[in-house]
Amino acid sequence: MPMEQGKQLEKVYAPSSVEKRIYRRWLDGNYFHAAADKSKKPFTIVIPPPNITGRLHVGHAVDNTLQDVLVRWKRMQGYAALWMPGTDHASIATEAKIVEALKLEGTSKAEIGREKFLERAWAWRELYGGKILEQLKRLGCSCDWERERFTMDAGLSEAVAEVFVRLYGEGLIYKGERIINWCPRCGTSISDIEVEYNERDGCFWHIKYPVVPAGGAAGGALAGATTGAAGGVAAAGAAPGAAGSAGTGATTWAAGGGDFITVATTRPETMLGDTAVAVNPADPRYAGYIGRTVMLPLAGREIPIIADEYVDSEFGTGAVKITPAHDPNDFEVGLRHGLPRLRVMDDRAAMNENAGAYSGLDRYEARRRIVADLDAAGLLAKTEPRAHSVGECSRCHETIEPIMSTQWFVKMKPLAGPAIDAVRQGRTRFVPDRFSKIYFNWMENIQDWCISRQLWWGHRIPAYYCDACGEIAVARQKPEKCPKCGAAALRQDEDTLDTWFSSALWPFSTMGWPKRTPEMEYFYPTDVLVTGYDIIFFWVARMIFSAVKHTGDVPFRHVYMHGLVRDAQGRKMSKSLGNGVDPLDVIERCGADALRFALTIGNAPGNDLRLSDEKIESARNFANKLWNAARFVLMNLGGGEQAGGESGDGEGDGGGMAGGGSPLADAQSAGEGGDGAPQLTMADRWILSDYNRLVKEATEHLDRFELGMALQKIYDFIWDEFCDWYIELAKPRLLGGDAGQRGAARRVLRGVLKGCAQLLHPFMPFITEEIYTALGESAGPGGATDGARGGAVNGAADSSASGGGAPGEVFAASVMVSAWPQYDEALEAKADTDKMRFVMSVIKSIRNRRSEMNVHPGKKASAVFVTDSREQADALSEGRAFIERLASVSSFAIEGERARAASDSAVALVVDGAEIFIPFGELVDVQKEAERLKKELDRLDREIARAGGRLANEGFTSKAPASVIEDERAKLAGYEAMRAKVADNLGRLG
Repeated sequence: MPMEQGKQLEKVYAPSSVEKRIYRRWLDGNYFHAAADKSKKPFTIVIPPPNITGRLHVGHAVDNTLQDVLVRWKRMQGYAALWMPGTDHASIATEAKIVEALKLEGTSKAEIGREKFLERAWAWRELYGGKILEQLKRLGCSCDWERERFTMDAGLSEAVAEVFVRLYGEGLIYKGERIINWCPRCGTSISDIEVEYNERDGCFWHIKYPVVPAGGAAGGALAGATTGAAGGVAAAGAAPGAAGSAGTGATTWAAGGGDFITVATTRPETMLGDTAVAVNPADPRYAGYIGRTVMLPLAGREIPIIADEYVDSEFGTGAVKITPAHDPNDFEVGLRHGLPRLRVMDDRAAMNENAGAYSGLDRYEARRRIVADLDAAGLLAKTEPRAHSVGECSRCHETIEPIMSTQWFVKMKPLAGPAIDAVRQGRTRFVPDRFSKIYFNWMENIQDWCISRQLWWGHRIPAYYCDACGEIAVARQKPEKCPKCGAAALRQDEDTLDTWFSSALWPFSTMGWPKRTPEMEYFYPTDVLVTGYDIIFFWVARMIFSAVKHTGDVPFRHVYMHGLVRDAQGRKMSKSLGNGVDPLDVIERCGADALRFALTIGNAPGNDLRLSDEKIESARNFANKLWNAARFVLMNLGGGEQAGGESGDGEGDGGGMAGGGSPLADAQSAGEGGDGAPQLTMADRWILSDYNRLVKEATEHLDRFELGMALQKIYDFIWDEFCDWYIELAKPRLLGGDAGQRGAARRVLRGVLKGCAQLLHPFMPFITEEIYTALGESAGPGGATDGARGGAVNGAADSSASGGGAPGEVFAASVMVSAWPQYDEALEAKADTDKMRFVMSVIKSIRNRRSEMNVHPGKKASAVFVTDSREQADALSEGRAFIERLASVSSFAIEGERARAASDSAVALVVDGAEIFIPFGELVDVQKEAERLKKELDRLDREIARAGGRLANEGFTSKAPASVIEDERAKLAGYEAMRAKVADNLGRLG
């Protein structure tokens, strides 16, 4: 059943109405679903799961646009392309939202209890969990929504428990004391990825630690007198935590007594937890002090002076305080030297009982008082203002405390080794490769991973405690009794797992692991992970070592790293700068295609991308230009070109041009009339050859993950070659050629436009779908034909191009399931391309000179071309109609000798060695033009005199701002350049 007429497009492209209708059509047609199909190669991407509390931001937009480009491209190449969608439960973020809501209701997490709190959390997920996915649909994402997963789904939770139990059984998960990042406001440990570092103004406080003499009390004589209300100083040698006074009192040291070792710190409140002072063993300044002790100021206890190569002799004083319970580096030093670990803060970041008289004070108030007491005691050597990096919780922006805590950890060294090998062996490749070096550096220096969180929302740690005997049982399900003593009363660990623990399993847990599902067999390992370079350590690395450990294979073959989106000035987008871009707002104003285009064009792997209103506006302009070109083509198809049929005006086009075949080959084969005479022009062969080359170059760029370059090539071809040139070159034949010429022009226009829609589709899916379906295909009731593959996917019939349709209605197939265009070397036409480019250069040169001379577009003139090149002469002959129409040439001759064409009264141009002579009198009225130019000279002379006089005026140059003077000089230079040009043109008139 042939389609009677191609769909005509609306006069103005309105993305807001088109995009929603088309996306609904795709959903109804089941186009996004991928099933295991042994006849096809699989291609798989798992989405980096956004938080259920999230809203689509520009980072999501670029990340998911790039993923969609790859998936749509591979789907068109014939792969069973699966894009697995889903969301992350986001423990801290979600819990914070619920706690805030409870606070507004006048209650709290503690008051309602864990069970009720979790009920609220699941209700929150039901209400808000899918919002960001709906926003991704607005962006055009072609995820397989039937397979949507959530990190706390039953199957994924089973995978989490399985991994925990396995690792614990192998001794790779343990519970112990280490330094972790602690957020006092959220009340939990947090991962490195959740710590943001910002420069803050602070100080280095240089504190003098009195050296205890070899045989006696510290610092000569300790007077013991104190000032202030705190009382006395603890005696030397007192037990850790037994500080006697400190408080606001000031210990007074005997004048001139003893030596000091000075250390510098940005956190003087932690000094109360010092258990050593360290120096470099090779530092001669401290060689005689190693093995002795110092008296810890304000605490009154002796601590040893130790030697450790960790200390940088060139930094600060070359001596550092060692506080193992409050600094990760000090913790490691403490382990090496067997130092005690003394924690002096509680979980609220207030000083605890080990802080003596400072107990109960907030950390910053304690800092203030400690500094004052040190100063009063003569132990504050100096205060040095200095900006330094401070870690903040990314959720609440509270300052993080590195603090010793009993938590659950994963031993990373045994897991890191195989993951390093996987990348070194090329089983997983980073794009660009430079990120592999960053990966190796981090993995080779990796520390044990703290995986426990003091939260209720999340995967609860599957560890059970027996209060009767102290046994810890780790199991997939709660044991009925203690495996050691048989007691029935077991309680589960209160903590939950780090969100990243479950996210690390995402590529295979979403496929059904630990079960060996059909999806696991067919779609795993995945092919590409698309993500920002800012989470290479915290998610990418964890997925690799988790997958290698638990599946025996890598989670993905490639890691495509994209950069951050910045503003036009290269600044990071932030609320404080007010330079953020809301992608949903852009979609409302300009359409999803325009946003996707702006986020992809110029986007190179691993590099940051600049986004501006001008770039988005340019993208919208491109969409409008393509739309207008498509309207022109459709209106000139004579009622529609049908696959396997005839044009509406009875002019045969010689056969179909189905989307799955080659529009180039079809156009070529249709280029001969019934009498065998060739109907394709030089312009036809040029555009077909350049389009054919575009197919090759765009595909090669996509193969190398150079998505921005692929789009740039497609954009340049559509805008410059197809719209600006070929359509104009085709118009004379469409308007006045014979039937064979019109048919050939129509087929080339239709074929190239259709091919462009296919190439552009992964980047701008909505407008290309509307254009492609408007071009139409022959289809029968219940299914569309579209080249190698039909418009129906997995048996689901395609709906009509307008979205839906009555049973039996004719419809067009989707560009999404058309075959990706293929390069055909036989279609290269270098000779025609060279000739056509020469003709285009001639046209541009004549146009430019006419513009410079202000010649009215309707004014035609003859031309004489001089060339001794046979190829150029042939090009001019074949391109005569193009030159006459587009360069406003009334007629022209071709000469082999310059003497027969040159004239003093002619405008002369040179193009690729050929000369063009145009009689001046045919371009302009010489007398009127001379009068106009003389008036222009007079005007410019006045402007030059004015600007020159102003610059010669000392009163102006001595008082005016430098920028104003510079502007005036620029104006003068511009006037002088314009005058020289006008004078030259006037001289040409004789």
